Amino acid sequence: MDERPVGIHRGRNVERYFEEHRHHSTVATLAGEIVGVAVLVGPLLDLIWVKPSARSKGIGSALMEEAERRAAIDSRELTLEVWKVNRRAVEFYERLGSSVSGTTSDPITSLDKLVMQRAI
Repeated sequence: MDERPVGIHRGRNVERYFEEHRHHSTVATLAGEIVGVAVLVGPLLDLIWVKPSARSKGIGSALMEEAERRAAIDSRELTLEVWKVNRRAVEFYERLGSSVSGTTSDPITSLDKLVMQRAI
C-alpha cells in the first residue's frame, strides 16, 4: 500500500502493528538484510515498504506478486490505498495494473488517499 508515516509512527506503535500482523506479512531479504515488507489483510494490501536503497530492483514487484497470489486464495481483486501525493507509488501500482476506484481522506492527516484495485 503506502508508507504510513503518520498512521504507524504517531497513531500506533510500530512493534505492536507488526506483532498484530506478522502472520499477514511477507518479508523480502537481500544478503540477509530485510529490504522490504508487505502486509496483506484479506484482499487489502495494508502496507508495502521497500528500503530506499533497494528500490527499483524488482523487490516491490516481487512483494506485490506474492500479495496477489495470497489474496487470490479468497478474492478476485487486490485493494490498496496510497497517498495521492506519492506519485512514485501511484505510478508503480498503475504499471502493475491497479486502477483508481475511489478516494478517501485520512482522518489523522486530512491528506487524500487513492483507493486502487487490481483484478487477480
